[in-house]
Amino acid sequence: MRENWKVAMLAVCLGLTSSILRAQDIAEAAAASRNSSAAVQAIKAPSLPAPNEPAKTAAPADATKSTSPNLPTPSGPPPAESNRKALELDAGKHAGKLLLRATPGTAEVFVNDLTVGRTPILLLVPPGKYKVGMRGDHQEWGDETIGVLPDETQVVLIHLKPRYPSSITLH
Repeated sequence: MRENWKVAMLAVCLGLTSSILRAQDIAEAAAASRNSSAAVQAIKAPSLPAPNEPAKTAAPADATKSTSPNLPTPSGPPPAESNRKALELDAGKHAGKLLLRATPGTAEVFVNDLTVGRTPILLLVPPGKYKVGMRGDHQEWGDETIGVLPDETQVVLIHLKPRYPSSITLH
């Protein structure tokens, strides 16, 4: 009989302990939410101009330009176009031609690690050796070194290899 009484007291103590711990958790959570709400209330909202007051910054002439002070606005042509034009300007009288294609699909083309556009693309280049790389839409990659002779047209087809496996097998 005495044993049953001890077991009953132990069960009551364990029940009270868990409810005390749960009450402690609730109190700590309430304090944390109170502190975070006080921090949010301390933040000042940015001042906005009145509806009839003119804005302090002038609107950009081109609507496509970014108005963010943190992002630089690009000026001039895209890098691919600039790099392609630089290659063509150096091509000279006896330029070679590179017709670049990729399988599967289209890809961004790099000549000597500089972007020049997307496939299919025809480039006029000075005679010489070139490292041609392509990156597909789904992160496939392929590259090849190509030699171009004067007044020669060379067709280059690069088979892009997937960077990531399309499926995996678990054993």
